[in-house]
Amino acid sequence: MESAGLSFGQYNPFRGAPNDSVGTLSLSCSGAAGAEVVYVVRIGAGSSGTPTARTMRSPSGWSLGYNLYTDPARSLVWGDGTGGTRVLADAFTLRGMGLTRRYPVFGRTFERQNVAPGVYTDSLVVSVEF
Repeated sequence: MESAGLSFGQYNPFRGAPNDSVGTLSLSCSGAAGAEVVYVVRIGAGSSGTPTARTMRSPSGWSLGYNLYTDPARSLVWGDGTGGTRVLADAFTLRGMGLTRRYPVFGRTFERQNVAPGVYTDSLVVSVEF
């Protein structure tokens, strides 16, 4: 599994609309041709402790609310399956020695958050159950 991270760019606290971004999660599977691969991808809560209200933090302690979604409308929170969050489930048959699937990760920082300038980050655990 590979993810290059998701960048939201510069945040403007006076902007009246959310700031959206899209990243990619890549999952590679290998095995014998004809093997059936079934899995579920879960994304942990990060520093907030809850996937329904994720926060990035700055080194000085400020918090910036954001979330990750499974859909472009950003209505289905990608989480661990708790609290109404969604997981990604997929299945396919290997046609050769391996296959890589790429999934979009739709991100959003919320508008009008009073935060100080700086770098905001969060670390999430992505798990694949197969």
